[in-house]
Amino acid sequence: MKIHEFQTKQLMRSRGLPLCRGVAIGENDPVEETIGQLGSLNFYAVKAQIHSGGRGKGVFTNGVGSGVQLARSATAAAKIARGMLGNYLVTRQTGEGGQIVRRVYVEEGIAVKREIYLAILLDRSIGKLVAMASADGGVDIESAVEFGGKKIFREVIHSPSGIYPYQARRMAMAIGLQEDDLREKFVDLLGKLFTFYWESDASLVEINPLAQTSDGQLVILDGKSIHDDNGLFRQGTLRAMRDCDEEDEREVRASKYGLNYIALPGNIACLTNGAGLAMATMDLLHANGLEPANFLDLGDSTGEDTVTEAFKILCGDIRSRCLLINVFGGAMRGDVVAKGMLRAIDGNPYPFPIVVRMEGAYAAEGLEILKNSIPHSIAVKNMENIPRKIKNIFAKK
Repeated sequence: MKIHEFQTKQLMRSRGLPLCRGVAIGENDPVEETIGQLGSLNFYAVKAQIHSGGRGKGVFTNGVGSGVQLARSATAAAKIARGMLGNYLVTRQTGEGGQIVRRVYVEEGIAVKREIYLAILLDRSIGKLVAMASADGGVDIESAVEFGGKKIFREVIHSPSGIYPYQARRMAMAIGLQEDDLREKFVDLLGKLFTFYWESDASLVEINPLAQTSDGQLVILDGKSIHDDNGLFRQGTLRAMRDCDEEDEREVRASKYGLNYIALPGNIACLTNGAGLAMATMDLLHANGLEPANFLDLGDSTGEDTVTEAFKILCGDIRSRCLLINVFGGAMRGDVVAKGMLRAIDGNPYPFPIVVRMEGAYAAEGLEILKNSIPHSIAVKNMENIPRKIKNIFAKK
């Protein structure tokens, strides 16, 4: 689960991490009065709050500038905030349409001597947590690292109690924090950051930038965190921070029924059961030049209501040109899948062609139901035949 920058900072502040003062402003909040809570400042940073990286280089469709702007007065900050609220910000991650800004975060601006990149994440290739840092943080780090322009230093975290002090000091030296005082502040900060990561069931915590100020302080200017959905049952504060407006409506709807659904950019609606079969289906389509419109894993759901909701979600995707059902019956029976589909369409014509591969428990019964109720459905015996059937459908259109 993603949360907003101001929410991440709220959690970081509760763990003693160094941050600037700031206030969050929603569309219906009094802008000037809320900014006034910060008092008189030399300058202000106004930041659009959306679940997307690259806000500093993003642009608003109404031409009011980027997603991160500086102001020299509270009046100017309020004007910028009003220009952001309710408008669409386009970044590398949002797509061409952009994402609507429903909140902004206004915080105290500080004089920055140097910008550092710092993160803790799970490296799945080695099955361990890793701390990463670069001496060159800031808005250009993603593109620079992509093209090999900046050095990232890594330290593998071997202990569940956190990164060892000698590792943190080695990382501090690698990114140019040579002074004893600065180095020890970095060690303390990294230790607290790990505590935040661990206690909040995070999968990623990223600071970009961590500012080194002219008076020898380290201050977090921008913070991002992503948290494991599987740990939310013990994270009451985090659960309350979920912003469904920032998520795909279909993904939110699917989560209410225990469905594992992720929207993808393709045009083949997919319904499968079991993560392994679902991933194999995605790989099969990609290997044959086809693009899935979604990842949808029914899991071990056994009720028709859940299956019906899954099909309703798929039917509502206007991008789809074909539906692929690839199910192996076990806990999920083939006839339940078929009956759930019929309930979803409720006697109406199904909006696009259907390719079905069904094996396992009650597969024959499920195929018979679909054959009798949806005559244009195409049954496929082997997975390797699925791409050819779909390509034949597309060729006829």
